[in-house]
Amino acid sequence: MGILIHSGDHWLTSKEGVKYTIYRSQVVDVDAWHPSIVDAVFEYLQNNGKA
Repeated sequence: MGILIHSGDHWLTSKEGVKYTIYRSQVVDVDAWHPSIVDAVFEYLQNNGKA
């Protein structure tokens, strides 16, 4: 999805993924996703039998 990129032992928000968080720049191990992306991921997982 291009939201996260692996950076060392952590996950870094990609520049494209920042718009889906509450932050204004890239952060490591982001834990505050914008509700719309959470809903989109949940819907994807439901539709693909993963949730």
